[in-house]
Amino acid sequence: MLSIPDDEAIENLRDFLVRVAIVYLSRKFPEWSPTEVKHLAEDMAQETSVSILNNLSGFRGDSKFTTWAYQCIIHRTADEIRHSHYRNENVRIDIAEDPMQYLTPLLGNRLGNNNSSPRFRYAENLEERRHILELISGIINTLPERQRQAVIGVCLHGLPVADMAQSIGLSPNAFYKLLHDARIKILAGLKAKGLTLGDIYAIFEE
Repeated sequence: MLSIPDDEAIENLRDFLVRVAIVYLSRKFPEWSPTEVKHLAEDMAQETSVSILNNLSGFRGDSKFTTWAYQCIIHRTADEIRHSHYRNENVRIDIAEDPMQYLTPLLGNRLGNNNSSPRFRYAENLEERRHILELISGIINTLPERQRQAVIGVCLHGLPVADMAQSIGLSPNAFYKLLHDARIKILAGLKAKGLTLGDIYAIFEE
């Protein structure tokens, strides 16, 4: 188990984390300005250094401390980028893909469909289908931020519930409730437009 480091060691750790994050961000986002890279790198280094210092007992010595710290800052930075993207993403479900992979997680399985995803046919009702997908996308974009993140992460991108719950700062049970409430609002928004689940599935399934 590592001992609590002194102030100089903590500062050296933070400097190391900043350098790692700058290299990672510069390679991943060459279009970003040096100022943007530096600001995010410093924020991630600050958060990661606090996390590392609070979890020194978790370092088992299987690798070098710098390797462990390197992995911590990379994972923390990548996670922040991913979820920042979901916060800022303007949702649009593409008609060119099979939208049932999104509709079933968003709206729930239709009664009696034995939990199988209906096949999508391109030849019929394209405009009507496109209109419904645009309505759903618009409703998602008006959800409260946490509900919107939950829907985008789990229903549209297929991220694990446990990961999304942790990133939002909720327990899995609280996250499931959040996701349920988001689905209710999506269904209510569709109902306000005169659409029921039966109408939607009838348009998209054979």
